[in-house]
Amino acid sequence: MGTNAAWAQGIVVQRGTFVHSSNNVAITCSKSSITGEGNVDLSSATLFLTGGNNINIGAANGFTVKELNINKSSGNVLLATNINIRNKVTLISGLLNLNTKNLLLDSAAKIIGENENTRIIGPNGGEVVIALTLNNPQSVNPGNLGATMTSSKNLGLVTIKRGHKEQNGSTIFNKSILRYYNIIPANNTQLSATLGFNYLDAELNGVNESAANLFKSTNNGSVWTNMNANAPDVNLNFIEKKNLASFAEFTIANPTTALSAVTENNSSIKTNMGSHELKAWPLPATGPFNLLLNGGSENTEAMIYDNSGRLLQRLTLTPGTPHSISNLLPGIYFIKTVDVSVNTLKIIVQ
Repeated sequence: MGTNAAWAQGIVVQRGTFVHSSNNVAITCSKSSITGEGNVDLSSATLFLTGGNNINIGAANGFTVKELNINKSSGNVLLATNINIRNKVTLISGLLNLNTKNLLLDSAAKIIGENENTRIIGPNGGEVVIALTLNNPQSVNPGNLGATMTSSKNLGLVTIKRGHKEQNGSTIFNKSILRYYNIIPANNTQLSATLGFNYLDAELNGVNESAANLFKSTNNGSVWTNMNANAPDVNLNFIEKKNLASFAEFTIANPTTALSAVTENNSSIKTNMGSHELKAWPLPATGPFNLLLNGGSENTEAMIYDNSGRLLQRLTLTPGTPHSISNLLPGIYFIKTVDVSVNTLKIIVQ
């Protein structure tokens, strides 16, 4: 396929068939899907999707395109399989529905043109994914996905995943906005990092923007922690959190209780609600670590869970008295108290 082409009917790439482009061909599909069980390699082509009606793109044995341009007069573009993008996705009109599939960006690829009316959605799942090396990043926004990162550390290979499925915070929040970021660096300790989380009004999903906060999960959304970030800028649709010891999964929601503060640094972590404070140090732990409850006068029960949610220990904390925790194998642990207003602490044992 070496010349400009236009199709108005659906294209089905049969199993064993290989479709290949060359010479920077421009392909326009008006109201037509490209699907099938073959392989589609348009790595030197720009694919223009126009016209009305919903259309599907994807091929079971691989689908790669240099540039994807979406300019729909009506209807959505739905991914039928994972799609690889070499250069960019340009959104002019219409919605791109991930449809439980992934949009995989090359390290220098980017998303252009997203706004309140023309954007990527994925209410049933699917993610936009990019992986690249970031060393000493300063306000870097990989792929123009909207997660801006700063750290003086060398993060190594970083994978950023952006999804649009509502997250459930159990007792800490009821529902999230329709956007989350999962940021996975090779080096993910003692980062002293800053995260800027961008979003759209169309993704608020009933969340009260002015009262919203940033939440963090280190176990794929099973347990969330209120990060008490700076108040959202409701005009710029932006929320920022500084002094992050590590990256993980982040979303925005309204807390179900009054805001509680979480402070992370390179040696300890603490969470507090009013006069109550739960603190752990030294972190990351290489052996025993200390747990301290401040505030109040009554003993409080605490529970230690592993990364799968299995209860390992119950202990009684006396306010003002450090409690030494030992005999934990290397891994990630979560400490909760019976006081639901105090956030969960995440502990890393090395």
